[in-house]
Amino acid sequence: MSDEIIHPRISVLSDEELFIIEEEYRKKKLQESLLGPSVSTVAHIILLICAAVFLKGAIEEAAPIIWEVTEVEKVPPAPPPLPPPPPDPVTPLDVPTETADQPVTAVDLRDPHQASGLESTSDEPPSTNDGGVTELVSDVKPAVSPTTSSKMFTGRSTKGRAGTAKGFGASTKVVPSVDKALVWLAKAQKPDGSWGAASSDAFTGLALLCFLANGETPQSKHYGKTVERAINWLAASKGDGNGDGHLYSHSIKTYALCEAFAMTGNYQLEDVMNTNVRRIIEGQQVGGGFNYHYEKGDRDDLSYSGWNFQALKAAKAAGCQEKGLPDAIAKAIANLKKRAPAGFTYCNNEARKNGAMRGVGVLCLQLFESAWDGNGKPIPELEPVLKTMMDEDLKKVDWNSPPQNSMYTWYYGTYAAFQEGGAMWKNWRKKFEPMLRQHQNPEGYWIYPGSNFGANIGDELTQKVHATTFAILMLSVYWRILPSSKGRDGHVDGKAIATPVAHGKRVEAKNEEEVKL
Repeated sequence: MSDEIIHPRISVLSDEELFIIEEEYRKKKLQESLLGPSVSTVAHIILLICAAVFLKGAIEEAAPIIWEVTEVEKVPPAPPPLPPPPPDPVTPLDVPTETADQPVTAVDLRDPHQASGLESTSDEPPSTNDGGVTELVSDVKPAVSPTTSSKMFTGRSTKGRAGTAKGFGASTKVVPSVDKALVWLAKAQKPDGSWGAASSDAFTGLALLCFLANGETPQSKHYGKTVERAINWLAASKGDGNGDGHLYSHSIKTYALCEAFAMTGNYQLEDVMNTNVRRIIEGQQVGGGFNYHYEKGDRDDLSYSGWNFQALKAAKAAGCQEKGLPDAIAKAIANLKKRAPAGFTYCNNEARKNGAMRGVGVLCLQLFESAWDGNGKPIPELEPVLKTMMDEDLKKVDWNSPPQNSMYTWYYGTYAAFQEGGAMWKNWRKKFEPMLRQHQNPEGYWIYPGSNFGANIGDELTQKVHATTFAILMLSVYWRILPSSKGRDGHVDGKAIATPVAHGKRVEAKNEEEVKL
């Protein structure tokens, strides 16, 4: 072998070739540097899309959340305060609390009036060593009319009844006797709220007057439903005295509605009262009296007028603003004063007169003006009539031989004597009160004795209702319509008559009952 060294072939590249190789190398590196991030970005995008698809499916499979949006009511700003409403409203008349077909529930004999502190059985008048100062506390809330007589209903509360009964010489048995009678009368009420088989306006009016005399209203604990039903029934009655079955229905109904309005202050009754009072005003004769069914003409019936006169007085005391009321009262007073000298005859065109008519004339004139003028001066026209009542009519207050219209006659005589006061009241009280208590049935009612008057009333229950209402009103005389003054000498039974007490101080009784025209 030759010692010649063999070397590999070395090719020598030109500059141009080297430049081309370097460019291709740079391009390759650039592609490699860009491909990684691009692939990564695409991969991430794909991952994000897959994740979104997965999450969407998961969300769709989950139970949806329901947001219950409650709209908040915008409360407007409070309006300015309204004037205060009329005080002490009662149950609206058009919404009775009991239906008419429900039976009348028995009234609890444990009436709060029994707890008046008059448990003694003595017939002697209670002592009045307190100087005659008896506090007349009243929980009866009359209407707020400024023309309402504050004295008209003062004694009708539980305390007021006890105080006035004591102050005016009543036996301690009077209040329990009245309470017992009211229990019976409440049971005798028909489911529709009325009393009596016929002429229900008159009997229902008399019965309602009995409960009102006791201070009972629709809010009373024991008799509230009884009174409410009666007021509702009378308020809905359409009788206007023109052709009524009972001649006195409209006037007695109006009398009761006026007192109901005064004692309850229920302004739903005001229009009803005004409508009924207006009928009386329109039916009055030119001469001031009234004739049957409010017929116009020359006839002037004092018996019929009497209930209309009392209704007018009750309207005035209740604050009735019916146009023509003052005029009607002025004409009534003139009529009574004109008839007084003849002794109050039954009718203006006849000479017949009796104790009943004397009582009607005396009481109505007393109620309109006042028994005394505040200076101890009596009403001149009444002096001779009162003497006749003392000399003649008092002798006939006898249960065993009553006149035909016994209860009717005694009712007017009792109230007239009470307003007169003095010796007349003392003597009258000692006869009528024991007589009524003695003849009260143990169940609480009265029924006419040997008189044919009851035969004109209706069935036996109606006769009992009629007699019982008159007896209750007579025994309630002590507190029902207080005298406008103290009487001739300011005493009864030789002792000072009770006068109201204001803030612990004795105040003189004023003529609040006098009608100012």
